[in-house]
Amino acid sequence: MPPTSTDTLQSVIAAVAGRLLRDFPAPPGALNQALAQLQAEQAAAVAARLRLPTALDLALLALTGPPGPEDEPWLDDTVLGWAAALLADPDLARRATLAAGLSPAAYRRLTQPGPHEQAAAALLRHPDLLDTTALAHRDDLLAAVERGLQDIPAA
Repeated sequence: MPPTSTDTLQSVIAAVAGRLLRDFPAPPGALNQALAQLQAEQAAAVAARLRLPTALDLALLALTGPPGPEDEPWLDDTVLGWAAALLADPDLARRATLAAGLSPAAYRRLTQPGPHEQAAAALLRHPDLLDTTALAHRDDLLAAVERGLQDIPAA
């Protein structure tokens, strides 16, 4: 039985967040690790929603199987790159959250990180460190954000 769309989305989010946390670990301490994990998960969730915006996208992914390598089967390099770019730029993260149809307030640790979030994710949010992961996918991310923002009805 193939995984459901929700299972597929959660698998992609978990794989991307896990990779981000392995590559850019939080400082020691349970609070730092929890805050970094929350930020990585929020970035991965927004990126995944932008990359896989429809139920059909998720159903096709569930049907065709995971895109990643054998040791990280649900890791999507584009979602990883987009999530890294969102972590490095809170303003872009806010716009991307809106474009994905999500509430920036619900994703405030990503879109408006306070001093505790910044300290807990110093490596995870460092633009120079994230460039190697994010740069290859930045133009596609910006295009997806623009498309998503154009779909939002004017208030």
